[in-house]
Amino acid sequence: MGTTARCSPLRDTRALRDAIERCDAVVQLAAMSNDPLGELDAALTRQVNLDATLRVIELAGDRPLVLYSSASVYGVSAEPCTEHARVRPLTLYSELKVATERAALKRATALVLRNGTVHGPAPVLRGDLLLNAMVAAAVATGSIALTTTPATMRPVVDVRDLAALTVGLLERGVAGLYNSAAANISVGEAAALVARITGATIVERHDGADPRNYAMDTSRLDGVVGSWWHPRPLEDSIRDLLVHYRQCRLTAADVTTRRYHRIIQYRSRPSYLQPAAAK
Repeated sequence: MGTTARCSPLRDTRALRDAIERCDAVVQLAAMSNDPLGELDAALTRQVNLDATLRVIELAGDRPLVLYSSASVYGVSAEPCTEHARVRPLTLYSELKVATERAALKRATALVLRNGTVHGPAPVLRGDLLLNAMVAAAVATGSIALTTTPATMRPVVDVRDLAALTVGLLERGVAGLYNSAAANISVGEAAALVARITGATIVERHDGADPRNYAMDTSRLDGVVGSWWHPRPLEDSIRDLLVHYRQCRLTAADVTTRRYHRIIQYRSRPSYLQPAAAK
């Protein structure tokens, strides 16, 4: 099966309609992502993450639709959250995720995945996400800085496993709302695991301001995937990241440049933040 890449702003309704008309199914994951990036330009975030995403949902028509949401809609929770748990969005990004979830779930064929924090090697890799950032720091500097409380919890999933899960659920016609993660891990546990595999040291700074703290109960997803989805162990993802960064000859300078940080990328390319032409 061939793949045709077509690049255009999500806010370009004409291009969006034309692209969707050529598709059998729609997987909507384009967004100003994630929580910190969503604060960079609130107006743009609303245009893309809400207005344009609602257009995608509308234009999808009767096609199968997968909407990527986020575990961050849970905000803070002392217990692992099921899909029925109260949402507590703490950022504009997560607030708009809740709004688009509700719109998508009005469609019988829609699948909404509340994804954990993604990690793992990829052609365009986000170096500012939990495990990706820790392994990058370990490779480039030999140390891992903890900027938040070590007990802070996060659900996580390898990007390759998430892609396989999405395709598998689409092929099986699964619809509804599902928590999507391979494991829950504390920030401290993640750092210790990366340190053990890479030999890096851990430096605790605790100077971060991120109040989010949540784990997810994935029992509902587990009941659907049965034995066909096998997310890889975190250790394997970390080792793969280690190989990836070394092959890329990652340096300490790279860790804080636009090569791996989405916010820095946007700030360095003002054209990204310009309004799309009216269509």
